[in-house]
Amino acid sequence: MADLSRDVVEEARPAFERAAAEGVLARVAEELLAVSGILTAELSLRRVLADPSLPAEVKRGLLDDLLVGKAHELTIELVGQVSARRVRPVVLVDLVEQLGAQALLMLSEAEGTLDDTEDELFRFSRLLVAESALRLALDDASVPLDRRVAVVDALLEGKVTPATLQLVRHVVRNPRGRPLERAVEGLAELAAAARGTLLAEVRTALPLDPARHEELRAALGALKDRPVDLHLVEDPSIMGGVVVRIGDELIDGSLRRQFEQARRELE
Repeated sequence: MADLSRDVVEEARPAFERAAAEGVLARVAEELLAVSGILTAELSLRRVLADPSLPAEVKRGLLDDLLVGKAHELTIELVGQVSARRVRPVVLVDLVEQLGAQALLMLSEAEGTLDDTEDELFRFSRLLVAESALRLALDDASVPLDRRVAVVDALLEGKVTPATLQLVRHVVRNPRGRPLERAVEGLAELAAAARGTLLAEVRTALPLDPARHEELRAALGALKDRPVDLHLVEDPSIMGGVVVRIGDELIDGSLRRQFEQARRELE
């Protein structure tokens, strides 16, 4: 999926650049996210657009019927590029959503706020992990959607970049069965990727001094052969050492783990 996402973003780059030059990138981003929401709600539509037996021109005709006069031609072009690929319907939705997110991140980069957007998304994902009442309130389908979005606005509006606010609103409106905290963290990872870096969550019992921070950043960068952004979390429960998570990979060098391992060996 990661390779496919990169390929789709690269294919979309010329259209994004045209949208930026025409001053419509914000509109295209909003429309792509809206289309991903429509595809989420309309199972038959996403199945048709993902059907490998249908020629690309038939799918483009369907998109024209649905979107011409309602969406920018570049939005329609980008959705058409994705639907021309042989992907499962659920992946089609993922890719359209990622294109919308990527367009917003390009805007954030042009405004010089991409670093802030990445940090804000990551921190909000950690807030959702720490505050179960908030997470459950935003995930609760029995609560009217407008009220859940209003909670996001009360927490974030005026305090984060426009890209952060729009992306968090989107995933609250379109949970698609995903844990909300993971969906937001995935957006933070997209923001890091847009900067050419990997995102690493680093847990330590005590704050890292600057020298140790740089040493760890350099070591992880050498390990992954890419620059790494460290997002630090203080966690006294690990007792000492460092726990690093990059995506689904966990590197547990905590004292707690060492004590647990020693205890098991003594049993």
